[in-house]
Amino acid sequence: MAFYPNYQQFYPQQQFQFPMQNTMPDDRIFVQGDVGAKAYIVAPGNTVTLWDSENPVIYRKSVNSQGVPVMQRIRYTYDEEPENSEFDKRLKGIEERLAALEKEDADV
Repeated sequence: MAFYPNYQQFYPQQQFQFPMQNTMPDDRIFVQGDVGAKAYIVAPGNTVTLWDSENPVIYRKSVNSQGVPVMQRIRYTYDEEPENSEFDKRLKGIEERLAALEKEDADV
């Protein structure tokens, strides 16, 4: 009978801790312009949404069962003006009333 030394004596178990990721996975597929969208290969009978990394454009590329691709180009814009919340409206009203009171005090 052969003698085998204790495995854990030479290789103790280590506890590995991996950092937790709190981000949601991003399933978007980015391409570079029209050329990248046209070059992206799509299987017959499927549709893929592609995001342009250079311009505000989304491409919907479909391939029919015969292998003929059809691509739609959708341009989008960002809303530059932030929404006014109820708090912002109330604050603006208070500032207007305060300015009116200060004007009355200056006139007296």
